[in-house]
Amino acid sequence: MIRPSAAGRSKRAGRQAFPGGAVDQRNLGTDRVRVGGVGPLLLAFVNLPGERFDELRASTLVPVAPQIIADFLFGKYLDQENANIRRTFVKRTRELTIWSDVLTAPAVDPRCYSMQFERSRQGADGEVTVRLSSDDFIGPRPGPACIKLRARGQWRMRPVGNATRITYTSLTDIGGSTPAMLVRGTLSSSAVNSVRKLAAGALELDAQRREGGGLED
Repeated sequence: MIRPSAAGRSKRAGRQAFPGGAVDQRNLGTDRVRVGGVGPLLLAFVNLPGERFDELRASTLVPVAPQIIADFLFGKYLDQENANIRRTFVKRTRELTIWSDVLTAPAVDPRCYSMQFERSRQGADGEVTVRLSSDDFIGPRPGPACIKLRARGQWRMRPVGNATRITYTSLTDIGGSTPAMLVRGTLSSSAVNSVRKLAAGALELDAQRREGGGLED
């Protein structure tokens, strides 16, 4: 379970930062982010009516343009290895990427799901929004015990001065009968790590492009 730092903000501050639900916000502080040039990372839990799991909202500020962050999101971000995930891409473009995952973990049934990233909007100020959603598993299922995982959310990259505010919103229902309270810490850690990896990768890609040392993303 992620513990709030001494600099943790109040629930009232959390509601101001993330309107639209009952919020339990935690300011993890730059010492917990461990990425040079990245601002404090905020994590909020939002209780939505009718949902078994909380919606998670993680946000930080990065001195990189939104387009570069989006390029990394559709590129190497999805290629990063995870020992617990077997991934197969179904379609891959810079506007729409679809893939299938088989997620395994000790002592629980595997989870099977297909996900998509869709670039849904680019504002006049350069803001980029990428929506994420799950669907029925595409491809051969590894076995009848594989449980469907359901998720929806978005990545929002909004210009703020000379930086970009990354806000990751995710509502994930892992399926099965596991109590939500038992996986709250795992899901929140995953949200924090997702934002941290995107921020670090975008900083690296930005540096590569500034140096002219290659445009890989």
